[in-house]
Amino acid sequence: MKGEYDEKASFNILLLFPGMIMDMAPLIVIVAPVLLPVVQAVGMSPVTFGIVLMVNMAIGSTTPPVGAGRFLNSYANLTFNEGIKVASKRPKMP
Repeated sequence: MKGEYDEKASFNILLLFPGMIMDMAPLIVIVAPVLLPVVQAVGMSPVTFGIVLMVNMAIGSTTPPVGAGRFLNSYANLTFNEGIKVASKRPKMP
């Protein structure tokens, strides 16, 4: 018996693993056109798929084995939490 969230969970897992070993930009160019028809057939909105794609790519970029986001934190001598605080600051409007 299939659950209500089986497809969505499988998309999360499917997108997380390539995000760990590839950079975000080429991965979006490769994965989005391939998975978009599948996502629409399942009934997920393209906007929802885009958000899921971005969140999984962000998580994947900070986790090993590559972890490009962690390399930037170490280069700037920041801990992981400090890097998140810096990245989440909103620019001040003039």
